[in-house]
Amino acid sequence: MTKVFKYVISVFFFVITTFLCFLSVATTCYISTDYREHTFFLADKPLRNIILVILLIGFLFVCKKFSLIEKVSKLLTNDKVFYSIKYGLLLLIFILCVAWTYSTRFYPFADQYDVQNSVLLFKQGDYTAFLPGEYMSRNAHQIGLFSLSYLFSLAFGDLNIMALQMVNVFAVVFIYKSLSEISVILFKSRIISLLVILSSFVFPVLILYCYFIYGNLIGIAFGTIAIKYELLYFRDYKIPQAILSAVFIMLSVMAKSTFMIYMIAMLIYAIFKIIDTKRIKSFVIVGSIIV
Repeated sequence: MTKVFKYVISVFFFVITTFLCFLSVATTCYISTDYREHTFFLADKPLRNIILVILLIGFLFVCKKFSLIEKVSKLLTNDKVFYSIKYGLLLLIFILCVAWTYSTRFYPFADQYDVQNSVLLFKQGDYTAFLPGEYMSRNAHQIGLFSLSYLFSLAFGDLNIMALQMVNVFAVVFIYKSLSEISVILFKSRIISLLVILSSFVFPVLILYCYFIYGNLIGIAFGTIAIKYELLYFRDYKIPQAILSAVFIMLSVMAKSTFMIYMIAMLIYAIFKIIDTKRIKSFVIVGSIIV
């Protein structure tokens, strides 16, 4: 059953990544800064992108030929070296996110603003945003983000945009930290763990996305932490890990209802693990998430 599960996931992953690679070579896009947030898709420069891909593959062949990966892997067996590099890279991500956030001085519009403004009006005793036809009534899926934003405003004040963006900064750091730790659990490889963090500099979308206060980054951060604890639970079978996994996926879905996808994926994974391990304890995490 485990082999079937891995095969199905691998096929889906290959198809999706192949399609995304094709799109990244052929097209690019940008989003307008007007209230409607129009997305414009433009033709990219395929030849340039293909050359870069070839250069990357060539670099990997060089690494293989001179056993550079094996040498680096051996160096990373030293805990002090590994954690110094890991947390140094995470600190660099933090610095870049802060610098980008402060330099853009972006003020939210569209749904980003509407959610925060609804919180402000609510605190002032004005509940019109919840009346039929108004924003929160038309977008009831935003109630989770509204609730988190309300709690946040109690600590940091109303419409504190910079503070909200700083939450995104920490979210990006925790996303890469969690993905790094997940890679260690899955692949038992410290070099893959560091490559995951290094990918943030090659593909800096999350870093550039810090200004966008719409719950996406917070949802991803909570979701990846939840997945990490689920994997740890099926390794150690410690009840606190199952509870933490359930709590973090709940917060993820609150931040953005679309992260229900993460929760469904976690439940599917847990079901396969139940079939595979046939252990009663495997049901604990399913029950925790459902509750």
